[in-house]
Amino acid sequence: DAPVGAILRAAGRFEAKDKPVVSRKRFPVLRLETEIAFVIGKAIEKPPKDLDAFKTHIHAIAPAIELVAGEREAPEEKPTAIDLAAINVLAAGYIVGEPIDPATLDPREVTLSFFKDGEELHTANATDCWRGPWETAYWLAHFAHRQGVVLQPGHVILCGALGKIQPGDEGSYIYDAGKLGKIVFAVE
Repeated sequence: DAPVGAILRAAGRFEAKDKPVVSRKRFPVLRLETEIAFVIGKAIEKPPKDLDAFKTHIHAIAPAIELVAGEREAPEEKPTAIDLAAINVLAAGYIVGEPIDPATLDPREVTLSFFKDGEELHTANATDCWRGPWETAYWLAHFAHRQGVVLQPGHVILCGALGKIQPGDEGSYIYDAGKLGKIVFAVE
């Protein structure tokens, strides 16, 4: 009766400032999701009582790309929520853009475009995620707590795919989130 979340591992983190090159050998059957990251500034040791309390823990927001990789054993069958949880929703890695102060830009106002080799793949609005970026991130903070994860400064919460999930084919990519920033990366 609720979405399924995933836990992102530090070993899968890339910084956009490094203009990363993502290897399809490391991330087989790669798919790419354009998202918004919420960067934790103050540890979340217990579930925030409401959205306003949650916001006091957020240091910054940034554009992000989630790297979804791998496949299920029976891809022809529709996965159940239990299947998705068991495989951590195939969350394998992520690229985090340059963080900005959330007081300078409401993430709900972000319109983004995603390009591969100069061709536009999709456009989307930040409000396209489940309940909106802030609300989804708040739900995910509670999800992390239920998994026994204490979100620490520097950890990120990704709000979910904004726009179509794209195949991670070889090429050069640009994720342009307007005033939120850009991520430039390649897949080989």
